[in-house]
Amino acid sequence: MDTHFGGNDPWDRGTRHTPAMDTGGRKSPPLISVLYVDDELALLEPIKIFLEKQGNFSVDTSSNVPDALGMLKKRSYDVIVSDYQMPEMDGIAFLTQLRENDNQIPFIIFTGKGREDAVIEAYNAGADFYLAKGGNPKAMYLDLRKKIEQVYSRRSAEKALKESEERYRKVMEQSHDAIFIIKGSKFVFVNDRVSEIAGFSKQELYTMEIWDLLHPDDRDRITGIAKARARGESAPDTYVARAINRDGDVRYLEFAVTSLTVDGDDAVLCSVRDITDRKRSEDALQTAYADLERKVEERTRELSMLTGNLQNEIEKRKLVMDALAASEEKYRNLVEQIGDIVFHIDPDGIITYVSPHVITSMGFDMEHPPKINILDRVSPPDRERIKKILTSVEELHEPISGFELEFPADSHNKKTLYEINATPSFAKDGSYTGYYGIARDITERKNLQNTVAASLEEKEILLKEIHHRVKNNMQVISSLLSLQVKVMKDTKSREALLESQNRVMSIALVHEKLYQSKSYAEIDYYDYLTKIVEILLQSYGIPKGKIRIEIQAEKIVLPIGKAIPVSLMINEMLSNSMKYAFPGERKGVIVVSLEKHGNHYTLVVRDDGIGLPEQIDLDHIETLGLQLVNSLVGQIQGTIAMNRHGGTEYRIEFEIEPAGRGSL
Repeated sequence: MDTHFGGNDPWDRGTRHTPAMDTGGRKSPPLISVLYVDDELALLEPIKIFLEKQGNFSVDTSSNVPDALGMLKKRSYDVIVSDYQMPEMDGIAFLTQLRENDNQIPFIIFTGKGREDAVIEAYNAGADFYLAKGGNPKAMYLDLRKKIEQVYSRRSAEKALKESEERYRKVMEQSHDAIFIIKGSKFVFVNDRVSEIAGFSKQELYTMEIWDLLHPDDRDRITGIAKARARGESAPDTYVARAINRDGDVRYLEFAVTSLTVDGDDAVLCSVRDITDRKRSEDALQTAYADLERKVEERTRELSMLTGNLQNEIEKRKLVMDALAASEEKYRNLVEQIGDIVFHIDPDGIITYVSPHVITSMGFDMEHPPKINILDRVSPPDRERIKKILTSVEELHEPISGFELEFPADSHNKKTLYEINATPSFAKDGSYTGYYGIARDITERKNLQNTVAASLEEKEILLKEIHHRVKNNMQVISSLLSLQVKVMKDTKSREALLESQNRVMSIALVHEKLYQSKSYAEIDYYDYLTKIVEILLQSYGIPKGKIRIEIQAEKIVLPIGKAIPVSLMINEMLSNSMKYAFPGERKGVIVVSLEKHGNHYTLVVRDDGIGLPEQIDLDHIETLGLQLVNSLVGQIQGTIAMNRHGGTEYRIEFEIEPAGRGSL
């Protein structure tokens, strides 16, 4: 499930409803406000009365679009239901104007039968549902009510998802740590702390790449780490790199990275700590040690030349010892000032040294520090892990890196998680004396990682549920069409409804495959074709053995953005072949082939039937099915060609852009 940050939802301007309580203490359905626009006055009041009698609808009506636009300026509605054909401005023009003004309120087109061309136009304009007038009024009213409730529920779920994402974004915005998210190498989210460190505003950072801030000497190394992560190879989750801020100052930054998905693309979450002061202190300490070593060598050389003068030798040795003592004092002061805990632990688990600030915070006297055994302060499982490290045979004592240790809740009922890095210590005679190490409090970082993981899991569940509900809703529509087919006496009307039912089922099957797939963005198209062929053969009552279907689409997957239009095209072409290519007792073969070469796809639907009449060509199409195929080919920016030799063959070429990759 995809994650995104920011953005305004125009639908959020709609009325907010608080569920009422019925007499039994249960929550009643939310009140849904509806604006119904129709110049057919005989329907305005009956539909208003019917919906409001349901108990959870509030309906305002208007007989024309200009008045309706005026009503929308005064208040907001949850759903708009509009007739298609009206004087002054029709329903499609009404919908187009709303969408151009960035108003995403749910919109249902409501018009007379026989206007199939309006269906495509309505959906292309951004309509949520299409509903035909006529037939049994009660069934029509019930269908309208169900569609209003469905689109309201769907938008409510989308709104809840966005609110969840907004809460997650605020957590990272308010974090004291520098946090940013990148896709590729473009920034897609930065918090205030990132802006403070870099010296650039957030707006400026959103126009920059991560490479613009990294020190040139570190770019190749970071690029190598990013490429390794993109290939799924082992790469460090924490590393240090230099960055150059707006003023040209070089800052040392410690990056902790986590992979995630943003709007369906791979991305990386980075938590950054500015360790410039620590790094400079370490460099200064190393310089001081190097300088001290140089001075010691000089003094030693001088002492060797003055063996005849013992007093001078003693004095010079004293100078060296004083310098060493001063250096040791500087080092001790540095250790005592850092926020991490520096410690030494002996083989029995006794802490023989710990940073003074820890002793002070525990309320003990520095002159008489307590004798603390770490084994008494941790849980039994951790106790066994520590014993194993401390008491292993001498030759197996190795440095410890990234060891996580949790301490039980303190007086504030707060558990603390530490990351420990340590090296074994030895006496002058080589005997093992325990471990020196540094313990860093990573409780906050761990909590953030857990929060991110929980949010991602929640979004995946929501996305799966959406696909499931879409599939179920479309199957309900298909069932309703099936019931209508059974009561229709006119053959052409029955065929039109049957074709509509098959189109709905072709889309429902896409969502069923997405629901069953491990990836909610693409489906195994071979399985899909096998199922849709079975459905169509059954739908048209083709006798067993009359038509043989060959499917050639192994190991082909399609993203949902291409799967639905391609599925509708295949449905239309297969339906034409099954209905017209093999009249009477004639038998034959239909071949469906989908091949991929790089990003290029070729779809072929071919039969060896009687062929199409000469007067039918792709430039002058009167049938709805082939018109729909032509429209869908344009939608996926493809091309279509038809061959009449030995039957009928349709060849459709299209491309799919490769998905973006995270680079860090």
